[in-house]
Formats: sequence, C-alpha cells, structure tokens
Amino acid sequence: MYLFSITNNEEISVAIHRILTEQYEFVIDTCKNYDDPHIAIHDIRKSFKRIRAVLKLIKPDIPFETYKRENILVRDLSRRFSKARNLHVFAEEFETIVAAGILKLSEETTEKVRSHFKEKESTAVQLLIDLDIFNLVAIRTEEAKNRVAKIDFSTLGPHTIYKGVRDVFSWGQKQMMQTQQIPTDLNLHEMRKRIKALMYLVQLIKDVSPDFFTGYYEGLKSASLALGDDHNMAEMLSYIDTMDNQVIPWDEKQMLREYIKSQRQQIQVDVWPLIAKLYTGQADEFAERIKSYWLLGRQG
Repeated sequence: MYLFSITNNEEISVAIHRILTEQYEFVIDTCKNYDDPHIAIHDIRKSFKRIRAVLKLIKPDIPFETYKRENILVRDLSRRFSKARNLHVFAEEFETIVAAGILKLSEETTEKVRSHFKEKESTAVQLLIDLDIFNLVAIRTEEAKNRVAKIDFSTLGPHTIYKGVRDVFSWGQKQMMQTQQIPTDLNLHEMRKRIKALMYLVQLIKDVSPDFFTGYYEGLKSASLALGDDHNMAEMLSYIDTMDNQVIPWDEKQMLREYIKSQRQQIQVDVWPLIAKLYTGQADEFAERIKSYWLLGRQG
C-alpha cells in the first residue's frame, strides 16, 4: 500500500521522491493490471491529482520548466479518461435520482435513459481499450517517473511547506472571492480544484500533527465532495440537453433538469459557509501556522 504522507522520520527531499515514485508506480500498475476499467480510471485520475498536488507544493523550490512539464503531462494524461469517467458518473447520478423517488419519470423513460448511459459508457471504455490508451498512459508515466527520479530535491525543507501551502491557499482564496461574486459553473469547478489541491497538501503532512491537521483536512474533504457533486450535476445538465427526445421526452427532460438545478442550489447554499471558514485569514499567516504545527509535530 502506497503511503501518501510525509512521516516523522523522513527528510522532505526523500519523502517527495518516494511519494511521487509510488504514485507513478501505482498508475503504471493500474494501467497494466485491472479487472474493472471504471475503478481503474477513477484510481488513475485520483493518483494524477495527488501527483499534481505534490508538484504544486514543491513548485516554488524547483525549476519552473520542470514543474510545467510534469504538471502538463499529468493533466493531459488524466484528460484521456474524462469522457468515460463522466459517463460513468452520469449513470451513477441517475440511479441516485431514481432511488430517491422524488422525481416521477415513467418506467419506460427510466429504462431508456439507463440503457443510454450504459451504452455510451461502454462505447467510451471500449474506445480507450481499442486505442490502447491504458498502455500509452503507462509508458508516458514510466518516462515521467524516470525523469523525476533524477531531479535534485535536496534544497527542499520546511520553507517548502511554508511557500507551497501559502501559494495554494492564496490561489484558492482568490478563487473563492471571484466565485462568490460570479458563481458560474466554470468558477465553481475551479473552486473545487483548488480546494482539492489544498486538501492533498494537508493530507501529505497531517500525520505529523494529526490533532491539528485532521479536522482541517476533513473540512476540505467535505467541501471538495460537495463541489464535486455540484460539478457532476452541472456536467450532467449539459449532457441531458444533448439527449434525443426519443430517449427522454421533452417534458420529462425538463423535470429532470429542474430537479438537478434545485439540488445544485441546495449544495451551494450548504457549502459556502464551510468554504469561507476554510479560507479565513491571510495566506502568509495560514502558511506560517501550518509550518509551525508541522515542525512541532516532527519534534514530538
């Protein structure tokens, strides 16, 4: 089992090499050995997000071109699986809506929509297999792992924790203010990505001082999950608009759209107080506090 955490007895430079190597190896192994492609896609994308979070943490203390090259690579590899992942999420979300029993779609429409998602999802996954995308991603990830193994991380230290956390916190705080003023789907999605990046950074260091970090991490996780649900529903709304009336008649399509919109409104009402609490204070002060707790935890 790969440990996505810096332990008390590890130097940061050693830990970063280990964590990145393990995440790359997990992606490679998953691409080559999977039973369920849907689970594999989810796990691969999750590991890529973790890798990008680590890169953001160390970004201030490594050459910018190195950061840019590895970050773009991981982002683009992850995008290879986006369509199949989205369709899988749509299918799951539709089943959740049906199970709730609030929306009264006809049995005929329910089965047609269910079959539609299943067929489209199966086609998207088969295309990944036919194009040998899993193998391609494994090869490119192996190349990245070998490059990263040669990077000198000896300059990383407590200052890296401070600068990396400060920048990611500030990045999210600015997005929070923009999203509150202009709550578009794109801004909400960006807000979720920035919360998730900070969540992974806190996860990296939380085991050093769990009394402090665990509560904050759980808050970030809750906000990320809520905005993740909101994003999935936003994407599903856009997709439903493209569905043929032979699959879902216009009146039932409107019912489904209105239900999803109401769910999104409730999510956004519930999540904003939590987000505001997570981003209280100045970035410099927050980062200094994080570094202090981290140093105290390692001394203990």
